[in-house]
Amino acid sequence: MDSLRSKTAAIVGGSIALLALQGYGWMSTRKAVDERVSSAERQFQSARAQDEARISQLVSDAVAQQMENKALELKEFQALVEKLKQDDTQTAQRLRRELATKANAQSVKQFQDDATEKLGALSSQIAHNGDELAELRRRGERDYFEFDVNKGKDFAHIADVLVQLKKTDVRRQKFDVLIQADDNRIEKTDRTANEPVTFLVGPDRLRYEFVVNYVDKNRIRGYLSAPKDKTLSAENPRRRLQ
Repeated sequence: MDSLRSKTAAIVGGSIALLALQGYGWMSTRKAVDERVSSAERQFQSARAQDEARISQLVSDAVAQQMENKALELKEFQALVEKLKQDDTQTAQRLRRELATKANAQSVKQFQDDATEKLGALSSQIAHNGDELAELRRRGERDYFEFDVNKGKDFAHIADVLVQLKKTDVRRQKFDVLIQADDNRIEKTDRTANEPVTFLVGPDRLRYEFVVNYVDKNRIRGYLSAPKDKTLSAENPRRRLQ
């Protein structure tokens, strides 16, 4: 009987010890699992925090880059606007210059056309001999002064101008003269007989016409014509160009 009790006690004690051992092992295993779970959670939280930091940095960098791009675009746009303004200013100035040049060119051309027309009108009224000169006098449109000038150092008076014969070429019917009107000296070279030589005289710019009909050795003969009506015949090229 005592032996049975001893065996029973031994079995119970072993079972208790085994249960205690199993309980200890289970507790140890649970503790290890809890520690692993906690470590995994900590690692997850750390990784999450790092990811959030990276995401935040990426967003910040993206925003900064976008702002920088916008600032660059704005700067380029402002530069383009300024260039367009400069181009507009330069274009406007160029157009004004072209218009002014065109206007001046038109004025000069108009003056040249007027002068050519008047010169053509005068040329059509040239007298080649005494009879034709008498006919021009009969019309009474201009005053005519005949001259006969010899080559020399002295000036010949013809109406209110002075003329000096410098050279003659009888074969070619050419001559060189020096004309003094007011304080101006006008040199005409290599001119031909019956070729009108025109020049302006006085502050009113009156158009005179000097015509040589005959070229002899060291001698010229012809006439000088001047306007009758000084007021109507006054010319002022400067005013025409303004």
